[in-house]
Amino acid sequence: MARVLGYDTLCLRSEFVGLRVEDITPSQDGAAQVLVRRSKNDPFGVGRLAYVSPQTLRFVREWLAVGSDHRGADRSRGEAKVASGARRCTRTRPRAF
Repeated sequence: MARVLGYDTLCLRSEFVGLRVEDITPSQDGAAQVLVRRSKNDPFGVGRLAYVSPQTLRFVREWLAVGSDHRGADRSRGEAKVASGARRCTRTRPRAF
């Protein structure tokens, strides 16, 4: 899931690990937009919107439904991070589908 979402959003690893579940906004056509809050190329911290395909959104929903543990989230504030396995997934060499 992490590779597919990272590929769709074209996020750097530092951007990817900051994604939160509430940053994903589904659209009517089955796709979604993801708010990337912090970026290396965003000195003012405005963020950017990234497009996510319907297939990737389906993968994210399935992953969340399975009961991911959202490692790295601050549970006291009710946060849930999307990219719990980002470091491991981005360090390995991508394989063809």
